Amino acid sequence: MSITKQNHQFIATLIILFAFFIVIFVTKNVYYNLEVAQDTQSAYAEELQTKKEELSKLNTLQNELNGSNSEKQKEVSKFLVEYNQTDIINYLYKSTEAMNSGSGVISIKNVNFEAPRLNEYGLEEANITLGARISNTETLLKYLDFLTGNTGKYRFYIDNFSFPNTTTPGAVNVTIPLKLFYKS
Repeated sequence: MSITKQNHQFIATLIILFAFFIVIFVTKNVYYNLEVAQDTQSAYAEELQTKKEELSKLNTLQNELNGSNSEKQKEVSKFLVEYNQTDIINYLYKSTEAMNSGSGVISIKNVNFEAPRLNEYGLEEANITLGARISNTETLLKYLDFLTGNTGKYRFYIDNFSFPNTTTPGAVNVTIPLKLFYKS
């Protein structure tokens, strides 16, 4: 009987080992999948943390911009004008009237508007071409300073500008390419 008992113990041990190997074989994929899931979870947790930090920075910036007396609000506010062609034309003509009371004369010949477009910075960009006859170079420079200065309702930018600079005194016909940035 002892041999039978030993055989049963040996068979039981083999069955236990066999079952153990089957469990390991079946569960190894589950274990690897668990490892992959934990790695993915930690990667997502890191990404979530960076997104939270970015959101925090953006919220801080938004709070700074929403403050009415903030420096950044003052910087951005110059772009917050309303784009209205009639108002721009009236602004340009009134500015020439103010300049005409001085030493020179500015006569606007035409104002052309291109369709506004959205630029890469999220601002609307309007291109305006101003054709004018200006009595002298000094008046032209004063008018350009006025158009591109910070003092008016609109702040225009000039990418490229050329005019005939002759030694002969007198009026000059110019075409001034103006660019206006605004937030719609």
